Amino acid sequence: MVGAYIWAAWTMEERLYEAFFIASAFVCVSGLTIFAVFPTYVVRPGVTGDSWSTHLLNWIYTNDHMYNAFPSGHVYITTLIALFWTRWFPHWRWSWWTTVIVICLATLFTHQHYLLDPIGGLILAWLGYHIGLRCMAGSHSIQHPMTKVA
Repeated sequence: MVGAYIWAAWTMEERLYEAFFIASAFVCVSGLTIFAVFPTYVVRPGVTGDSWSTHLLNWIYTNDHMYNAFPSGHVYITTLIALFWTRWFPHWRWSWWTTVIVICLATLFTHQHYLLDPIGGLILAWLGYHIGLRCMAGSHSIQHPMTKVA
């Protein structure tokens, strides 16, 4: 995900990047506010065994904060990236949306989220996407106060 933001900053068309940045700020601040005001968690099952997958799942549980279940940050960041990348690279649309589906399912199957959490992440990303685009669509008609009008 960090790589997607770096790639966008270097190569995305400026106005689309600005919309992406605004949308990301809105989505992240909204998600963090919900986590702080309405902390939710998922009861995770005990993990036993000595396989690489067990160690990986234990590592995920150890490094994933417990009280940030709704909305799913995994899903809202991935979905926001997919929405903007679909505008940027429409011919790869199937790839972006396959990634979103895989992330949604992975968060459910690893017991990091309940079903409502990824749905909330999808809705928050969709809302942020439209807010970012709307802010940039209106900005071209707003004149900077220091600009001289002829």
